Amino acid sequence: MKVVFDTNIFISMFIWRNKELEFLYNLFSQNKIIVSVNPQIIQEITRVLSYPKFIIPLLKAGLTTEEIISAITNDCLIFSSSIKPLKIIKDDSSDDIILDCALASGADFIISGDKHLLKLKSFQNIPILSPRQFLNRFKK
Repeated sequence: MKVVFDTNIFISMFIWRNKELEFLYNLFSQNKIIVSVNPQIIQEITRVLSYPKFIIPLLKAGLTTEEIISAITNDCLIFSSSIKPLKIIKDDSSDDIILDCALASGADFIISGDKHLLKLKSFQNIPILSPRQFLNRFKK
C-alpha cells in the first residue's frame, strides 16, 4: 500500500506521538506501508522544522532536522513533481505539493491533518484521510 504523508504528519510523527501517530510511525519504520515524497515535500519539512517553535520539541525528541530528513529520504520513495504545478488548493497552495506527489506516485491514500486537504475528502480517486481514519481503515 502506497501513501503520501502531509508535512504535518511527518513532523508530528517524529516529534509528538499519540496512538495514531505511533501506529503510522511503526508502519513507516517497519516498511509495512510505502511512503512517497517529492523534493518539494522534503523542502517544506526542512523549512517548517527551522521555525523557532520546533527548537525545544526537537531537543525533547532527541532529534535534529537532518536526522528526520535522513530517515525520510532513506525510507521513502522519492518521486519527481509534475512539470506543470497543480493549482487545486486556493487557500494554501503549499498543499498542492502533497496532491502532486500522490498523483506522481500512484498513491492509494493521502494521510493528512490539514483542514484544506481533509476538506477535499479525495483527489483523483485517492482518499484523503486523517491518521485516525487511516488507522481505522488499515486495521480492518
